[in-house]
Amino acid sequence: MIRRLLIAGLLVCVFSTTASAFRVTERGSLPMSSASHVDVWQENPDILFVADGSAGLKVVDVSDLSNPTIIASRQPGASTYFTLSYATTLYVLTYSEAVVTRDTFFVFDVTNPASPDLLGSLDVASSDGLLCGASPPDYGIPLVMDNAFPGRLFYGGGGIDEIDVNDPANPVIFFAQPAGPGAWPIRSLVDVSFALYAGTCSDLTPAYSFNKTKHPHIVLENTLNDNNVRDHTNDMAFGMGYLFHIGTHLTGVEVVHVLSPSLDVQGAFSSSLSDYSSADYLAYADSMLLLASSYGFYGLLDVTDALNPVRLAEDTLPEGGENTPAFLGDPELVSDATPNSYTYYAYMPAGDSLHIVQFGCCSTPGDANNDGAFMNIADVTFGIARIFSGGPPPPCADQADANGDNAFNIADVTFGIARIFSGGPAPTCGRTGE
Repeated sequence: MIRRLLIAGLLVCVFSTTASAFRVTERGSLPMSSASHVDVWQENPDILFVADGSAGLKVVDVSDLSNPTIIASRQPGASTYFTLSYATTLYVLTYSEAVVTRDTFFVFDVTNPASPDLLGSLDVASSDGLLCGASPPDYGIPLVMDNAFPGRLFYGGGGIDEIDVNDPANPVIFFAQPAGPGAWPIRSLVDVSFALYAGTCSDLTPAYSFNKTKHPHIVLENTLNDNNVRDHTNDMAFGMGYLFHIGTHLTGVEVVHVLSPSLDVQGAFSSSLSDYSSADYLAYADSMLLLASSYGFYGLLDVTDALNPVRLAEDTLPEGGENTPAFLGDPELVSDATPNSYTYYAYMPAGDSLHIVQFGCCSTPGDANNDGAFMNIADVTFGIARIFSGGPPPPCADQADANGDNAFNIADVTFGIARIFSGGPAPTCGRTGE
């Protein structure tokens, strides 16, 4: 059930507690030192680059989700806090508590991820130690590729720098400017070709938009003023043509329509993950939005209709809870590559560990008996035995729900017979929550 409230002119959706529409399974975990950020490699989603604080950069193979393995480690600087991969290049940010005025930006060739090769480095303006005053450090997303100009990326410290990396051995600052009035440290950056959006550590002016059409510089276009003072995280994610921004406890996650370099707030929905915890982090993948809090609570929302999201699942990391903060870092969310699959994986750094959480269980639609084969007569037989003879339940009801109506019953058997013998439509995955 969803109740809607009108607060400060925004449509705020408040979710009541319901049963999960997706099965939630922790598939694996890996000990870390002080993991704060994880990045999934675009070239191979089985490879993660993890910023592990004083332990440096970790490259993790997750091809076996139940047994993630560190395949490489590098110690480029005093403490690694952010990684960003693009094609076969990896960008890494480090900081030093001894030199709080300067961070260092490193460029690695990760063509062979098991052996990252350092190409170049550049000293950049510091994000000033503990960026948003969090403990442990909360560094956010201060690095993003410039989607309009290949070979350049934006870095947010006290202001915003654009770094030219066309020569990876000699990265240079292309331009630098304050982030906006007050030059607050940057918590998050989102680039959408014609505009750059920056979430800050400020309570009163938490977000800015910059017009990129004035290249080679960016021009401050608008600000988002909540006027509801709280300890903002101001994390952001982009998807479905909208910018999702964590606002105040009252406004929740604000939905900004991205049509121009402006901050046109269309509505909002609850960021609550429990009675005592709201979201601090966002991650987006294929119409799904992950909400996570520093106390280890997390939830998955379907934002196909961004103004009317559907909450599908909620859970808590093993070390999380009301009085035991897990200090979750910036997570990543990816979707299963199988066509018509409704399975998603969240990689969540939590300081001394990296957690791998799976939402949903459907990887082969119509595979009722879960033998890994595409829908065949054995799946029909399995369904008949379950429905009429009390046979075993399907290992994944979402997968057995071949017609995708969110229930496993005789209609799925009929659907399977039509598919196998009459060339009926391909099976899909349901959302039974079983």
